[in-house]
Amino acid sequence: MQNSVASISEAYNNPPSQMQSSQASTSSSPSSSAETVEGGKRSYDKWSHDEEKMLISLWAENIDRINSNQARKAWEDIATQMNKKFGSKRATERCKKKMKYLLERYKVCKD
Repeated sequence: MQNSVASISEAYNNPPSQMQSSQASTSSSPSSSAETVEGGKRSYDKWSHDEEKMLISLWAENIDRINSNQARKAWEDIATQMNKKFGSKRATERCKKKMKYLLERYKVCKD
């Protein structure tokens, strides 16, 4: 598991050219996190590259806790640290869903 964590983190920080093009579309993709619904349309809050990078880093640091019975507390800690650093108000569930999305994108690009 530690090996794949390092691979994901390294791939995100130093993506090959193929991953860069798909990653560029990721930042503007509507699968970021939904913030509000206005007139039937969702307004999406965009994650900066630095926010995504920090999320991956915090996820990697807490992977043992995330895969244990302390998962909820680990995700709360991650969301708190993210919100404190970037002055945002992202919910724990948003951080968890964003990480899941990033992992799915990594697996698609890897294959």
